[in-house]
Amino acid sequence: MRFDAVHHACEQGYDWRYSVGFDVTEPVRSAIVMVPARAWSPAVTPEGKIRTGAYVADLTGLLTLADGWPEQMRVAARVEPLHPRHRKQASDIEKKRSQRFQATAHDLPGHHHQRHDVFHRNHAGVETVIKHEKGLGLGRFPFYAFAANQAWCLAAMLAADLLAHLRLLILDHHPELRKATPARLRERLLKAPAWLVRRARNRIIRLADDHPHATDLILAWAKIRALATPPP
Repeated sequence: MRFDAVHHACEQGYDWRYSVGFDVTEPVRSAIVMVPARAWSPAVTPEGKIRTGAYVADLTGLLTLADGWPEQMRVAARVEPLHPRHRKQASDIEKKRSQRFQATAHDLPGHHHQRHDVFHRNHAGVETVIKHEKGLGLGRFPFYAFAANQAWCLAAMLAADLLAHLRLLILDHHPELRKATPARLRERLLKAPAWLVRRARNRIIRLADDHPHATDLILAWAKIRALATPPP
């Protein structure tokens, strides 16, 4: 973002904060082990429900940070049950406690560790969107010319916008499809055996009788037609 845009936003009363992942080094692991049991708070979901076996705490007072870190920065810790897929990369202390250690650095106001943890974990949705955009073409640039790759990037971003609107407006009724990857949507919605038939100056799409997702396709198409039809 340009400096003048940031300056204008600050003049309008906006406040800039950060929350990023922090490396779980040996000093961080030692600090997590030193946290007394009474200092841990149960982690919660965005809906306010307690996450079973997950806890959060503040590590700032237990860590000696190197010079150069912002004075207002704080480090928070999160522990949760050690999943089998993370056991190979886990440290000895994590395996011994059957817990996975995580840490974040932030400058969020207040001491609401649970809310800070929820705020940070919501960033996972951003990572999912980036992963899906790579599946739409953003993960590769096929040209040698910079200008051609710019056009490719623009086309990929337009595809991402269309996908977002498809999920929001057309697939909102389907709990699986509205979160499906682009590859999954192509398989379910686009690779459908069908025939295009002309009758009475109308074009009709005929789906195979045994197509397992015919109902989803028909409902999605009906929503698209409803949105495209101008009001009387």
